[in-house]
Amino acid sequence: LSNVFIERRLNKILSTEKPDLIHINNVAGFGLSVLKVVYRESYPAIYTLHDHWAFCPNTLLFNAEQQRLCNNITQCLKSNCIYITKHLPWLNKVFEKRFEFVQLELMPEYLRHLKVVAVSNYLAEVFKKFTGIDAEVIYNGMEFEDLNLDEKMWIRRRGVSYLGGKRIEKGYNIIKELVKRINSMNNKHNVTFYIKGDSQDFTSYTNSLDIVVGSYFENIKEVYKNSFLVLTPSIWPEPLPYTAIEALGYGSLVLAFNIGGLPEVIEDDRFVVQHGDIEEYVRRAFHIIESKEEYVDVVAIRVKRVHEKFSLKNMVKRYVELYERVTQ
Repeated sequence: LSNVFIERRLNKILSTEKPDLIHINNVAGFGLSVLKVVYRESYPAIYTLHDHWAFCPNTLLFNAEQQRLCNNITQCLKSNCIYITKHLPWLNKVFEKRFEFVQLELMPEYLRHLKVVAVSNYLAEVFKKFTGIDAEVIYNGMEFEDLNLDEKMWIRRRGVSYLGGKRIEKGYNIIKELVKRINSMNNKHNVTFYIKGDSQDFTSYTNSLDIVVGSYFENIKEVYKNSFLVLTPSIWPEPLPYTAIEALGYGSLVLAFNIGGLPEVIEDDRFVVQHGDIEEYVRRAFHIIESKEEYVDVVAIRVKRVHEKFSLKNMVKRYVELYERVTQ
């Protein structure tokens, strides 16, 4: 929550460099110390917020035990989403009170003197809900490959991918259910599954399905280029889901729940399912697998839009403009 050594080190750097502007970028664990120094010294500063950490200590706003979203900044402590100490449980109460004071009193005071940037509209909205502070939205930019998206080549893509790993908040259990149901169908639709997970969870399907399971894909670009559909069934509100952005940038369709920043990345109701409606998610995945030719006309348009909206060039331009405003 605060670290005197971090504060001393930062003060020494600032006294030496004497910056015109400080850009605090996703400082995470020692963030309060950084914000405290910048606030005390009254430097012009921008703070880019990438996730929920400023008001949720595990950044997820997701209760892992109960598998539901959380809207109470101290609930993650009370329900052991974060386990403070194994041997001194009385510290849990002390830490909880300290955290509540920091988040409700100190953090908003420090942040009101900064220009806060959120990486998605969703994050800006939830940040204001918790702190009462407005944030400007600047999407993180990426460098995309120039994609020669030939329609016939796209239709020949066979891949359906899930790259979220085994974490429950990423929807791993939904993927297991989807594969199970496809395995029970007579028509397997000539699909290859690329799944980031545990191969033991899918051993019973390897004889009947073309399925590639691994804890890590070394050439992730090839997975995207071979996939016509990327599944992102996250059940926690990811502020800016990079897998979805990358997948769209490589010409894949993306199917997700309407939670976090996913709807503003996808921007197409055909590929956004009501949060928690697993049956509808599975149904739509089936439909896309069975009739991918229906979507060939929209793929090139979606690639162009994502390349523009999340371009590195656009992000840099927005930040340069913001630097000039803050330092005037």
